[in-house]
Amino acid sequence: MYDFTEIKKYMDYLHTERGVPCNDVIIYKDGLPVYRYMTGKMNASQPVNNKTLYDLYSCSKPITVTAAMQLIEKGKLSLEDKVSKYLPEYKNAFIEENGDKVVVGDSMTVRHLLTMSAGLDYNRDNHPAILEMRKDRYDVATTRDVVSLFIKDYPLSFRPGERFQYSLCHDVLGAIIEIVSGESLGEYFKNHIFEPLGMKNIGFNRDNISKEAFADKFIIDNNTKDVLPEKKGIDSFQISKKFESGGAGLFASTEDYGKFAAAMSLGGVSADGVRILKSETVDLMRTPQMGSYVMNNKFSCAAGAGYSYGLGVRTMVDNSQGQKSSIGEFGWDGAAGAYILMDPAKKVAIVYTQHILNWPARFGEMHNPIRDAAYTALGC
Repeated sequence: MYDFTEIKKYMDYLHTERGVPCNDVIIYKDGLPVYRYMTGKMNASQPVNNKTLYDLYSCSKPITVTAAMQLIEKGKLSLEDKVSKYLPEYKNAFIEENGDKVVVGDSMTVRHLLTMSAGLDYNRDNHPAILEMRKDRYDVATTRDVVSLFIKDYPLSFRPGERFQYSLCHDVLGAIIEIVSGESLGEYFKNHIFEPLGMKNIGFNRDNISKEAFADKFIIDNNTKDVLPEKKGIDSFQISKKFESGGAGLFASTEDYGKFAAAMSLGGVSADGVRILKSETVDLMRTPQMGSYVMNNKFSCAAGAGYSYGLGVRTMVDNSQGQKSSIGEFGWDGAAGAYILMDPAKKVAIVYTQHILNWPARFGEMHNPIRDAAYTALGC
């Protein structure tokens, strides 16, 4: 019915000519998979397969946003709620202005978290309070404990609402989801997203999972652009042993992450009728937010031109340069190359996975050829 030859060629090109050790793609139309292709080896001896696991890194973010939007639908959370309502210490968040500390935390809202405009940064490795915690309390510090440290004796980059800055906002949002729901973030995801959609090979907890279940991880050398084995694993993102990172902590198989993408491409309901969000809530997620209130957005997107930022996701606002997806197509990507696209207008979803950190340094906007070839093949 559909001819996906160009996608197969591109996947093979990435593997055989560009050095991607293994990759996997699933394309959905009308909530159902219409194409799946994978190539390469997940480790030295084993070919990539249907159950291969990948760290999603920032592709965790769309799931965290979905969880928050579920709570907003139920009236348990509001976009305009102050962050300090749930995390009282955030009332004391401050900026440095002319050498003085100026407290601005009480103006930070849930909307600021969802639009990456809260003033937080992405400093995990050199943050004094985090370094101290990792030294003394790594085994016991919870998600709630960790996010309290982000603003401890550490300034915001700007006043909340002034501009976009990629940051730990989704991790703070994860802690708020825990407080509002009374469940850990992992439990909430399992009970309200994963189990309803039949997503079994996804989660935060890796304790009972063999390392051999994961594709080997690689990293691009900034100088040579070579693909090299990566040694650190998830550690730099796993701030403490009990920390469940709404911004970067999930792992999944391609197929299980795809079940989420498929449901969101149908406006929040799976092909077999399981609803996780109302269609109007999905529409709100993918509505651009940058122009309405952020004074200086400074937004850039690894998916290239035409995108703005909605509530926690990129969203297509201008496809005049030949991009094949619809206005309102939304999603994100991850530090190791995972990619998710959801398009309710055309009922298309795409999930791509690989395991190479720092991938933009070598591959640039590597997902766009998959996006455009998929729409061409689907005739939409």
